[in-house]
Amino acid sequence: MLDLSEKLEKLRITLFDQRSTLRAASSACGVARATLQRRVKGGQVVAHISNVKPLLTD
Repeated sequence: MLDLSEKLEKLRITLFDQRSTLRAASSACGVARATLQRRVKGGQVVAHISNVKPLLTD
């Protein structure tokens, strides 16, 4: 059985579309959604934001 740190490490190798939401990320790594939410809120797991649209400049 994997411990929590090993399960969270699986998030690094998971594809982005499989971890785009908290629910998808929790099912991809096998951690409960509430546990993952606490880790994000506590700063142990950092949310990644990608820019879909470039900045509009003149």
